[in-house]
Amino acid sequence: MSFSVLIVNKDPVFCEQLRDALDGYSTTSVSSPQQALNVLRNPNCVDLVLLEIRASDMKSTNLLKTLKELHPDVPVIIMTAFASKDMAIRALRCGADDLFEKPFDVEQLNECIGQLLQSRSVIGDSSSDMEYVRYYLRRNIDKRVTIEDIAQLMGYTPKYMSAFFKRKTGKTFTEFCVDQRVERAKALLADSDYPVKQIAYDLAYENPESFVRVFKRKTRLTPSQYRTKLAELSSSGP
Repeated sequence: MSFSVLIVNKDPVFCEQLRDALDGYSTTSVSSPQQALNVLRNPNCVDLVLLEIRASDMKSTNLLKTLKELHPDVPVIIMTAFASKDMAIRALRCGADDLFEKPFDVEQLNECIGQLLQSRSVIGDSSSDMEYVRYYLRRNIDKRVTIEDIAQLMGYTPKYMSAFFKRKTGKTFTEFCVDQRVERAKALLADSDYPVKQIAYDLAYENPESFVRVFKRKTRLTPSQYRTKLAELSSSGP
């Protein structure tokens, strides 16, 4: 399966030319930051974003910030006809992985995309169905992904994918998703000061109480107790 690139640019002619130039990837284009967010907020497999930023374009800058908060592992390359030192600094501070000033060399862009995707081991062994499914679930951990979504992605029936998942992981699809969310929650509790309520919503729980129950069932601690324990261990360390 090829890597998926999302192009955010309101010029349809430019988007078509860029899609043709990136023929080694599966490309989708949208014309606005809001449309990009709509794509990214639904279960998706976007591996990299090409984002057009114009002078004083705060909507695109805000999209970059939001994208990096939601999916810090997704590389973002800025495209702009108004490159300046200030813009470059602003883009990098917001989490951009690279910046290309228009008109740019498409071969260099292709090389940059390839390096960013490979350096992050985005899919790993793309010939492995299970590796691709694992990657897809990691990428969409903030969304409610169903076995039907996975089946449609892979081109199989839900019944086949359920049996496949159990055989490959030793867990049901639901159990595996729960374990992934708990591990992600542990990381957020350790590395951020996000409130428990926000972490619950970021991990696609409909209410914080459900998240707390699941977390405690898996760890024997509430999220707050887990964070407190980590702080105590840190303060008592060497």
